[in-house]
Amino acid sequence: MGDFNCALNLEDKLLGTSSIDAAMRDFKECVDNIEMMDINGYGLHYTWNQKPKKGVGIRNKIDRIMGNVEFMNLFTNASAIFQPYRISDHTPCVLKLPSISRTKPQPFKFPNFVLYKPGFCEMVNSKWETQVEGVHQFKLVKKLRRLKAHIRSFLQSQGNLHTNVNILRKRLDEIQKAIDIDPMNIQLGEEESICLRQFNEASLDEERFLKQKSKVHWLAVGDANNSFFHNSLKCKNHGSRIDLIKDCNGVVHEGGNVPIAFVTHIENFLGCEEVVSSFPTPDLFTCRLNTSDADHMIRVVTEIEIRKAMFTIGDDKAPGPDGFTSAFFKKMWPSIGKDIVLAIQDFFNKGKLLKELNHTVIALIPKVTTAYLVTDFRPISCCNVIYKCISKIIADRIKDSLGGLVNINQSAFIPGRKISDNILLTQELMHNYHRQKGPPRCAFKIDIQKAYDTVNWEFLKHALLGFGFHPKMVEWIWLCVSTASFSIKVNGNIHGFFNGKRGLRQGDPLSPYLFTLVMEILTRILHHDTRMDSSFRFHNKCEKQSIINLCFADDLFMFARGDINSTKCILKSLKMFTSMSGLVPSNQKSTVFFCNVPDNVKISILNACHFAEGALPVQYLGVPLISSRLRY
Repeated sequence: MGDFNCALNLEDKLLGTSSIDAAMRDFKECVDNIEMMDINGYGLHYTWNQKPKKGVGIRNKIDRIMGNVEFMNLFTNASAIFQPYRISDHTPCVLKLPSISRTKPQPFKFPNFVLYKPGFCEMVNSKWETQVEGVHQFKLVKKLRRLKAHIRSFLQSQGNLHTNVNILRKRLDEIQKAIDIDPMNIQLGEEESICLRQFNEASLDEERFLKQKSKVHWLAVGDANNSFFHNSLKCKNHGSRIDLIKDCNGVVHEGGNVPIAFVTHIENFLGCEEVVSSFPTPDLFTCRLNTSDADHMIRVVTEIEIRKAMFTIGDDKAPGPDGFTSAFFKKMWPSIGKDIVLAIQDFFNKGKLLKELNHTVIALIPKVTTAYLVTDFRPISCCNVIYKCISKIIADRIKDSLGGLVNINQSAFIPGRKISDNILLTQELMHNYHRQKGPPRCAFKIDIQKAYDTVNWEFLKHALLGFGFHPKMVEWIWLCVSTASFSIKVNGNIHGFFNGKRGLRQGDPLSPYLFTLVMEILTRILHHDTRMDSSFRFHNKCEKQSIINLCFADDLFMFARGDINSTKCILKSLKMFTSMSGLVPSNQKSTVFFCNVPDNVKISILNACHFAEGALPVQYLGVPLISSRLRY
């Protein structure tokens, strides 16, 4: 720990040189060679500042607290705190080593490597045949729950994977040394052959286990590298630990209070129903699904369709609360597939969904490197595989019809449309914004607060019916959305329980398509209101295609001529959409860009929207938007 006098990554530098220099390359090479990693950190990101008399000044992260894998194993709860620098140009760095505390056993998570072990499939087949009384969904849940104890026993009989590999490696070394002394010994040769086969099998088990846990997908083929996977896993586990957090009220929580803070925070928006306005005029739904398409969506769900949905789910995707991965269901399909098919068909035939199947574990993914606030984490839903199958079947049935319902200004999740469409069009519309020439124009970059998590369910239901979806399809979607319940996963353990009252789950295969339809309502409100308002004027180059907004999921741009009447018209539409849907723009994160707009008009527009004035370049869909030509 200390002052390394050099940044490690480009994101560790603010102002100053924006390229990787020789010192950074040497530092990074050194860190990689000795296999060091940052201790999980909190507080300030930039640890050194230039202390200018005025202006922003150069800021770098050059002070670090690092450890190797052995240190991480020994001090799993270690954390680094970077405190305010006050009168110094460096932040004080504090290494915190909490006392080792016993934690409750972690929840069941199926390890995919066990599918390849002799006797496993036979064990599952024998236990699965035990009769259970009840409806098909209940029988499936009961059999899976009962199977967990037998899988745990089977795993215990296999011993510790890493210990097995080390024992066999040591044994193989001893045999090969003995063969070197007595190369003609036939017995030693046979022992080497047996030990080598056992060592290869144990190493393969370990590799499969570590691959699944470390979530490293880019190394699909090649030589086994268990050390790499093990280090990736340690780095992932340590980086995901949360030992200190500040809630929305400014209260800092440590240790056992951290999960309570997260449960309270997430329940406040997922488990809280907001009052919204009634749905607007049906004039919005002049473009609807035709009856034949709507009827085709509710056709009988077949075994082939269910199997296809199951086999498109990735083997190593994070499991839901029941702990079973899709790899288990795929491998055991010949034995248990019939029960899965009957349980899923029950949902579509009877309109019932067992609460255990729709329970969800929320994983917390940090949005920033030094996540310290509860709002610095993105809640991602881990749904049960059986529920994902149901959701995928519905999503596959509706997605092909979205192209006829959704305006061309949306390209996310619409078959045949690309993310590049939005990027190139936005780039073209904002070209030459740095020049104060041409017609006055403005662009609103809208950041929607917790977009997926705040969609009002009643609004969604009315929208689906308005688009012409069959009432039976709407009922299926309503069941998927409204029967969800949640627990939060913090530091490997599951905490809390509450029922959802609004929002779409990030991680549910159906959610992106539903959110696309939600944002289509905004487009239709904008088009309706601008047609009715004779004072509205389009942004430059937008009138021919009637472009007012561009959407990609929750990334939203709105365009208008740079006058107060045009901007008030689209802001009024946005306000109406907000009051109906529950989706609220963030005043702090939303910005307005102006080109050739008089200062007095700028002030009026900014006062009307309460957003800040933005400056290009700005990041949009992962690409910087610039108004001028790139210079090399």
